[in-house]
Amino acid sequence: MTLRILTPAGESLCAETPSVRLPVPDGSYGVMDGHEPTLLLLARGDVVYRSAGAPGECRTAIAGGVARITGVEILVLTEPGTAGQN
Repeated sequence: MTLRILTPAGESLCAETPSVRLPVPDGSYGVMDGHEPTLLLLARGDVVYRSAGAPGECRTAIAGGVARITGVEILVLTEPGTAGQN
């Protein structure tokens, strides 16, 4: 599945991953390949994912936004300057 994080300034992340955890107002929301189509309101926090070839988890901080999940792609829309790989 493809994880994309977009700001009005452009794409800040594009990664292939088998699973993602997204920050939501009441905790975190897990997504795996084939997930049902969903729209989510995101909270400030870390998007946590596994990247092919990288040991362990990767994290990218966001300040909130929205996510569209299609089962093959997660598209995160967030404010400029709030998303960046840690």
